Amino acid sequence: MQKIFTCLSLLALFALSVAAQTETPTIWDGTTDTQWYTGHESDASYSISTAAELAGLAQLVNGGNDFNGKTISLTDDIVLNEKVLNDDGTLIADVSALHEWTAIGTEQNSFAGNFDGGSHTISGVYIDEAGSDCQGLFRYVNNGKVQNVGVVDSYVKGDMNVGGVVGCAGFSTVSGCYNMGMVTGEGSFVGGVAGSAISSIVSGCYNMGMVTGERNRVGGVVGYANSSSVSGCYNTGTVSGKKNYVGGVVGYALSSSTVSGCYNTGKVSGIINVGCVIGWVSSNVSISNSDFLAGVNGDISGIGINLGNGTSSPLSASALVEAMNTNLFNDDASGDLWKGEASYDATSRTITLPTFGTAISISLKDLLTFYKVTLSTDLAGGSISANMEEAAEGETVILTATPDEGYEFEKWSVTYQNGEETVEVTVTEDTFTMPAADVTVTATFKLSTYTITVTEQIEGGKIEASKTSASMGDEITLIATPDEGFELEAWSVTYGDENTPVTVTDNTFEMPAANVTVTATFAAIDYKITVTPPAGGSIAVSAETANMGDGITLTATPNANYVFSSWSVTYGEGNTVTVTNNTFTMPASDVIVSAVFTAKPQPIPPTGLTATYGQTLADVELPDGWTWDNDTQSVGDVGTNTFTASFAGDNEYASATNVNITVCVEKVTLNSKQIKPEGETNISLSLDAEGTTLTAIVTGEDYLKGGTWKWISSDEKVATVKEIHTRSFTSRSTATVTLVGTGTATITATYTDGTNYSGEVEYTLTVVKPEEPDPIPDPTPQPDPDPIYYNIYLDDVCEGVEASLSRGVVKEGNQVSVYVEVEEGYDAENLKVSFKRSLYGYWEEVEEGVQPGEYIIYNVYSDIYVKVEGAEKIEEPTGLEDIEGVKVYAQDGNLYVYTSQPQEITIITMNGAIVKRERQEGWRFYSLPKGIYIIGIGEERMKVRL
Repeated sequence: MQKIFTCLSLLALFALSVAAQTETPTIWDGTTDTQWYTGHESDASYSISTAAELAGLAQLVNGGNDFNGKTISLTDDIVLNEKVLNDDGTLIADVSALHEWTAIGTEQNSFAGNFDGGSHTISGVYIDEAGSDCQGLFRYVNNGKVQNVGVVDSYVKGDMNVGGVVGCAGFSTVSGCYNMGMVTGEGSFVGGVAGSAISSIVSGCYNMGMVTGERNRVGGVVGYANSSSVSGCYNTGTVSGKKNYVGGVVGYALSSSTVSGCYNTGKVSGIINVGCVIGWVSSNVSISNSDFLAGVNGDISGIGINLGNGTSSPLSASALVEAMNTNLFNDDASGDLWKGEASYDATSRTITLPTFGTAISISLKDLLTFYKVTLSTDLAGGSISANMEEAAEGETVILTATPDEGYEFEKWSVTYQNGEETVEVTVTEDTFTMPAADVTVTATFKLSTYTITVTEQIEGGKIEASKTSASMGDEITLIATPDEGFELEAWSVTYGDENTPVTVTDNTFEMPAANVTVTATFAAIDYKITVTPPAGGSIAVSAETANMGDGITLTATPNANYVFSSWSVTYGEGNTVTVTNNTFTMPASDVIVSAVFTAKPQPIPPTGLTATYGQTLADVELPDGWTWDNDTQSVGDVGTNTFTASFAGDNEYASATNVNITVCVEKVTLNSKQIKPEGETNISLSLDAEGTTLTAIVTGEDYLKGGTWKWISSDEKVATVKEIHTRSFTSRSTATVTLVGTGTATITATYTDGTNYSGEVEYTLTVVKPEEPDPIPDPTPQPDPDPIYYNIYLDDVCEGVEASLSRGVVKEGNQVSVYVEVEEGYDAENLKVSFKRSLYGYWEEVEEGVQPGEYIIYNVYSDIYVKVEGAEKIEEPTGLEDIEGVKVYAQDGNLYVYTSQPQEITIITMNGAIVKRERQEGWRFYSLPKGIYIIGIGEERMKVRL
């Protein structure tokens, strides 16, 4: 392992961490202790502090207790074994004294609780299980959480899904964890912290150990990330894979995974698809703020194969430190575990990285090759310097040019030799990026020309010079153009910090050996203001003379019974000046000011006033300027009431005048009752629509026809009987009633004949104001809401299938079609199209529509993720004779097995389920679903694909 630390190796750093503790933890003797749990099964949280108790946790979980909803807190550092690794990070030669660790969780019994390491370390983890999957401190974590723990001085070896902290994480969180040990996988999915993370979160983690994988998908922090988030992580260790998909932080990322705020400074190696940060990025994977230290891995890019969104860039040491301090701590999952920030010492070429313990310093001299920066010294017109004498590839070199007096810098030239070819290096703003070669820096200078700066904004005019630049001794001519209303007063030409003046004679001056500034002053011309006295008043002005642009205030004083009408300001041949709010702006000319006054008009008496019966004049509003002569008077009967009002304004025509007020009845209600006198006579009355006429109808005996009717009102302030009309020899009599005020009156009708017989009918007339309806508000039109659109993603498409979408963006509530075509040579029998609503939704299978190859997703109301899987390559039947006396091959969906002698045959699925177990001799065939099976014959094993 290449040395990458300034003073401390991994084991020396771990030893320093252990020495800092007040008491060395007891080394594990291989026993287990579950007393902390026994008898406390219903507790929600537990504390463990010894290696035996940690082994007891593994025993309980592997026995079927997943600790779902419970928290296990580590309260002390734990030492399982001492001195597992050599100083160079490799496994010691003699491992006979080491206790092998049984990882926490199995495929059937995974850990689902919350393991909080409390910022403690677990050292000496020793696992050597080359043929076993999912190895690590934790083996299987499903819907669980592992946080705040460091695995140091450890050796973890397995087949697939191997990690220093967690082998397989599903729907789980791994945060605040780090690895300082050696992690090795014989197969794929190998990571320093986690071997594989599926629908999980890995945040605030780092790896400083050695990570190796014999096959694919090897990463410094995570080997394989599927629908997972990896954030705030970095790697400084060596990461190597024997085949494909090797990354400094993540080996393989797919299915809407995200990688953000992650960095790598360690060595990365593999065959193909190798990246300094990520080996392989599939579509719908997002990468942001995840970069690497330039020059450590030669020309290897940040991402080996990038089919997703985002990039990864090489950064210099200073830029990497700035990026880590900006983005590494954005993820709050690691809490306050981070100690300090990243820093870079340009003098010692050392990067200091934050950790959860003692800070780590990385020497760039151990990682990078430094090249010389040679400066030319024999330059005409100046000298040059650089901020460093040597630099690594990718570092930024800053150049400084110092011209001699009378000279100025012109351009840089930075070159290096590539064989016989001279290569030019681009210099931008006095800086260049160091190539992987020694460079020579030179510069050119030229004689100075001095600038003539002319002040552009001068009040009263404009100026210009005959030249914009010149050498000392050149004659410069100045030109002045005064604005209207101004004239040139004086020139000013100066140079230097002391503003030394230059003599100007007849609008010319001689150029000094310096930049000069030219300006001038213009004087405003005074103009006369003449006042013409008007008729009907007098006027005054605020000044007798003024400059163009001055504001002049005018004052108008009308005579009695006159009012001011308008201003008149003129100049020249009929030109006028606008007057606003009794002020005007002085033009470049003398002006004449006059005004117009007019006599005051006669006031118009108020009309159209209304009131109710009995209302006082104080409650009746008059127009401005008018008042009642006596506002205590009350209005009377219905109709027109006349009162006196006067105009109170300052006007010679002001006098008292009569004002009419109309009193109106707004609603009449007739409450009646009918009286039936003696005999067979009925008397009834009715009120007409206008509420002014009562009509009496008499029916009955004829002797009533010659009588006399009389009408009487009980309250003449409300209703007054104006007319009585009596007809002889008829049964009808009419009375006219005038409604006066507001209130209730009883109208009585009496009838008298020769025998003094009388009857009476009462009617009540009620005069009231109608209720005003509530105003109906105008409906305010509401804008239609903006439509919502959602993105459709092809999340993952298996090999042998061409898939496309009818559209990539769909309006809410609409549908989208997925078109699938299976390539020749692939079997579509098990083809399946699935989708999920949002990144964390559940997969749902889509049935094929009426059109072959079309799958329709209805009612889109969120982002949709689609995957296509199940197409299998059609292969010729193969026979296997890996075991002596045994033949196995697959054909037409059947598995054929031959044994030359009686043998026990076991057929197992990849999930571990036993399909068949029987003893046979000779040929036997088995009808099984398509898939991969493990055939056990005695002690031997082989894999077969149906």
